[in-house]
Amino acid sequence: MRASRFLFTLATLLWAALAAPAQLPAARLSWVFPPGAQVGSTLEITAAGSDMDEPTDLVFSDPRIRATPQTNGTPVFDVTIPSDVPAGLVDVRFAGRFGVSNPRGFQLGSLPDLVSNPTNTTPSTAFEIGLDSVVNSRVQPANTYWFRFNGRKGQHLSAQVQARALDSRLVPDLAFLNSSLRELRIVRRNPVLDFLVPEDGAFFLRLNDQTYRGGDDFVYRLTLSSRPRVEFAFPLALASGVTQRVTLFGW
Repeated sequence: MRASRFLFTLATLLWAALAAPAQLPAARLSWVFPPGAQVGSTLEITAAGSDMDEPTDLVFSDPRIRATPQTNGTPVFDVTIPSDVPAGLVDVRFAGRFGVSNPRGFQLGSLPDLVSNPTNTTPSTAFEIGLDSVVNSRVQPANTYWFRFNGRKGQHLSAQVQARALDSRLVPDLAFLNSSLRELRIVRRNPVLDFLVPEDGAFFLRLNDQTYRGGDDFVYRLTLSSRPRVEFAFPLALASGVTQRVTLFGW
């Protein structure tokens, strides 16, 4: 009796194993860095994830963007973004031996793009950022990141951290400080900080994740801008074929 039960159990397990579909590896993309670039530029992009063997391409939702894998077999690509590609958010996917991966957000911009290694963790090592420029970087656990810039009295500036649209795990806290490291304005769990410069001189921006998490997939793009900013428009929808008035709100 015991032997027959054993044989029945063994047969059932073998049937289940044979009936189950084969689970093949599938490429999965966790992040790309940098997570964005200026239109009209050529740059090196590194991708990371799982089952990303034998890289062949980075596939962008705008086919005019071309990527060529480097010859060392790592998921590093030389990417060219033509000048006629419009600025905006696009999808990027990894292609390799195990197929095409899930998408990640990639931002195309019109402002000069910089890349910062995450070593600017103190005011004395602050990364110099100019007005109307973008910094690509990432945060590591238990760290804050500092950026230094020069402002003029009365300037209305905004600092914006793009993370969520890039499928980053970062939830940013931002602060604006004077040269004596006194906080002048701070926002928490908010990607936009706007402020008036109180006097001529040097100032700091401070960035951290809301719970001081971090890692390679905590990528972001920080933009410091003096340009006008639209917060929202009203009405939110328009009828086609009809001339209508739209009011923009912002500064």
